[in-house]
Amino acid sequence: MTFQILLPATLQPFGHALVQSLFQSERDVFPKGITVLVQGEVLAFPSRVYCPPDRLQAVVDHATGDARRLALCFGTRHHDGHIREACLRQLGVMDPPWVIPFFVQLLGEYVVEIAEVVAEAIASADRAELAAFVAGNPGFMATTRRRVLSYWDCYYRDRWSTVTVYPAMAALNAIERSAAGEAMSGGAKPHSGVLAQSSEPPPS
Repeated sequence: MTFQILLPATLQPFGHALVQSLFQSERDVFPKGITVLVQGEVLAFPSRVYCPPDRLQAVVDHATGDARRLALCFGTRHHDGHIREACLRQLGVMDPPWVIPFFVQLLGEYVVEIAEVVAEAIASADRAELAAFVAGNPGFMATTRRRVLSYWDCYYRDRWSTVTVYPAMAALNAIERSAAGEAMSGGAKPHSGVLAQSSEPPPS
């Protein structure tokens, strides 16, 4: 069964056509994914995508504005880590708010160089938007933290003896510190609604 991609209202006018252009068969999308809340709306995207790189590039090249950002966000789910990193670097910043979960999801994966790119983006991120996302998605954030800890323990303990200095954990902690600071100032309140879920991506 193909994973059902769900988009916020602002992305729907062009989002469904973009999805159809990128993912032309069931084999292009892993059948499990991530579901989060963004400003009270559900966003669901695949754990991994397998569309041909030239097709992804063509969609990105012909899109502008939010359509281009959405295509790049889907590119951050590509099975090829080099493509994930390239799309992430082209996104650059964690804005608008629906981009945030694509950045955070990458912290819970195994490519540390990608986590370092995410860390660079956190510095310029909007604290209120980060705080709202963190407050609205406790399940997703907890799952991401468990995955970060697991990858550090399995693959990076020898390189970073303390998990708090492991780039993915340092970035995740920075997000949550920023969110906590904003919440203490009264700037963020969680949206009510569906509790965000996150399923495990495939091992590739």
